Amino acid sequence: WLLPLMLMASQSHLSKEPLTRKKLYISMLILLQLFLIMTFTASEL
Repeated sequence: WLLPLMLMASQSHLSKEPLTRKKLYISMLILLQLFLIMTFTASEL
């Protein structure tokens, strides 16, 4: 649920950025999201 919010928030911010930086930024957000999910699931175990 956090990822669409971050993407929507960064969409207007990245509208004047180059496409490669936008892809890099989105992939970094996805990696951060996955890392947070893995951390929470590991701590619940």
